[in-house]
Amino acid sequence: MSLLELDGVSRQFGGLWAVRGVSLSVPAGRITGLIGPNGAGKSTIVNMIAGLTALTEGRILLDGAEIHRQQPGQVARLGIARTFQNVRLLNEASVVENIAVACHHHQGVSAMAEVFGLGTARAAQAQAYARARELIAMFDMERYSDFLAGELSYGHQRRVEIMRALAMKPRVVLLDEPVAGMNDVEAQQLAVHFRRLASEGIALLLIEHNMQFVMSLSDQVHVIAAGELMTSGTPREVRNDPRVIAAYLGDEQCSA
Repeated sequence: MSLLELDGVSRQFGGLWAVRGVSLSVPAGRITGLIGPNGAGKSTIVNMIAGLTALTEGRILLDGAEIHRQQPGQVARLGIARTFQNVRLLNEASVVENIAVACHHHQGVSAMAEVFGLGTARAAQAQAYARARELIAMFDMERYSDFLAGELSYGHQRRVEIMRALAMKPRVVLLDEPVAGMNDVEAQQLAVHFRRLASEGIALLLIEHNMQFVMSLSDQVHVIAAGELMTSGTPREVRNDPRVIAAYLGDEQCSA
């Protein structure tokens, strides 16, 4: 069994099925691609996994346990982290503060301890900053540690958002268009980090419009159209599927 499983997942908005009967798996230590055109239902799937959108039908399981009735904060504490299509940082806070806040938020320190500066809160804060600096070093961004997030280039802001997602050492990371707006060099730099995370046993679900990036990086690719799963397979199998070529890749076939 894969670490993360979607079993017949569906979501209906009014009379419209945004997602219908989607089943797929996201194994630990692998990069799983999810592709499809705008409006295919990709972001709805991510939001359902993260607990932001309720399911109409189906189940979502983490390590065999159902999680689809959990609130977003509970899902995060179970080990599922995500990034967003649009960067969501605290622009007036430093890079290290942005990451430390994300870590500190999920440590479960009581409000009373925070208010009175009790030892548990001070220890948690120290751990959060230590974890933040560890991630900053991992992503080769030490020189930007004290920069305000709003002063960074778009590519570096993307890195900070990914570091925030990794702050609590998640088991699954949902990457919603992580290289959107990046040039090829920036995208390939992130690819190195994603491969390393997978090698450490983390399950990555990659949602991305950059077909070359997805095909070169993913171990398995799922294709959805109009909210339904069209096909699944290795990048080579998906790339050579006539339906996928006609519907999504066209002249942009990848050479992975």
